[in-house]
Amino acid sequence: ILDLPQQELVGREMDDFIAPEDLPAERRLRAQLMAGEITSYTMEKRYLRRGVQPVWVRATTSLAHGMQEPYRICIVEDITEHKRVEQERQQLVEELQVSAEELEAQNEELSEAQARINAERHRYQELFEFAPDGYLVTTPEGVIQEANQAMADLLHVSADNLVEHSLAEYILSDQQASLAAILRHLREGQIVRDWQMQLKPHDDEAFPASITVTSVTDAGERTTGLRWLIRDITDRVEAEQALRESEERFRGLVEPWAQATWEIDAEGKLVTDSPSWRRY
Repeated sequence: ILDLPQQELVGREMDDFIAPEDLPAERRLRAQLMAGEITSYTMEKRYLRRGVQPVWVRATTSLAHGMQEPYRICIVEDITEHKRVEQERQQLVEELQVSAEELEAQNEELSEAQARINAERHRYQELFEFAPDGYLVTTPEGVIQEANQAMADLLHVSADNLVEHSLAEYILSDQQASLAAILRHLREGQIVRDWQMQLKPHDDEAFPASITVTSVTDAGERTTGLRWLIRDITDRVEAEQALRESEERFRGLVEPWAQATWEIDAEGKLVTDSPSWRRY
């Protein structure tokens, strides 16, 4: 243990080999032993091999009574390797504790981020669900994956019953080719704005709709889905038709007149006139 010849140990004080940090505890226990307060003690301490290199030992000391005076018997076990393993284990435990604390902090951050994502998703879902216009999310081929309540109301069917059905089922047959062309353009990354077509619920007449569609792409710029905004424009179409009919009636009344007639706006600019005025 001490890497010394036997003859160099005889007559030496063992305190000469004990590390200074361990001497106070050793002397306190030895005094208790000599005073009869304890019958033995076991202590882990360091011996200094050749006065320099520390060697961990476990020493058990007890008091024996000889013919003349008491003497101590000490059994010493080298536990350097055990201490090295223990220190490595303790270091590993500390590193694991640090890692566990870091993971816990990361988990808290992830939980907070997930809570924010869930709140944002909930907000988006509410906006999607309660929007006044029809919204659809479809595959690039036009198969419905999500539909809001306004879209379900337009097509007279529940939103759940729209899922996994093709949008083409609600398009008039004479517009199927146009729909196919639109889908092809969308898969190429183009945007369709205010495309007018006829949508037909299964149990009702077709109605005019204005459709705007954008593509959803992945990191590789590949189209993975389509988002549709669909608006019933029946009122707009009827208003435009009524305006055209009114203009035609007006022209039918004005153009046959022999008198020169014209119409100007509030700023005095000519809006319309009769052929007789132009001839004049």
